[in-house]
Amino acid sequence: MFNNIITKILIVIVIILTIFTVYFYLTNKSIKNEINALKQSNIILETTISNQNKKITDYIDLIDKNIKIIQEYDLKNKEIENKINNLNLKLEKHNLNKIAKNKPKLLEKIINNGIEKEKKELMELTKWLKIY
Repeated sequence: MFNNIITKILIVIVIILTIFTVYFYLTNKSIKNEINALKQSNIILETTISNQNKKITDYIDLIDKNIKIIQEYDLKNKEIENKINNLNLKLEKHNLNKIAKNKPKLLEKIINNGIEKEKKELMELTKWLKIY
C-alpha cells in the first residue's frame, strides 16, 4: 500500500513536471519570437534614425552654405549701396539744374566748349573724306 501511494505521488509529480516543462517551453518559444520581432523592429528603427540623422546633417550643411552665400551677398550689397551713395553725392555736387539756375552763363560756356571739342574731333576723324 505504501508503495502504491508513492508510485501515485511520483506519477502526479512527473505529470506536473511535464506540464510545467511544456508550459515553460511554449512560453520560452513565444518570448523568443517576441524578442526576434523586437530585434527586427529595432534594426528598422535604427536604420530610419540613421537616415534621418544623415538628412538632418545634410540640411544643416546646406543651411550653412546658404548663410555664407547670404553673407557674401549682403557684403556685396553694402558695397554697391556705398558706391550708389558716393555717386549720389557726386551728382549733388554737379547738379546741372542747380548750376543752370544759379550760373547759366557758366553752364552755357561748358556746353559750348564741349560741343567745340567734339566738333574738332569729328572734323579730324572725317578729314580724309574731304567733306567740309
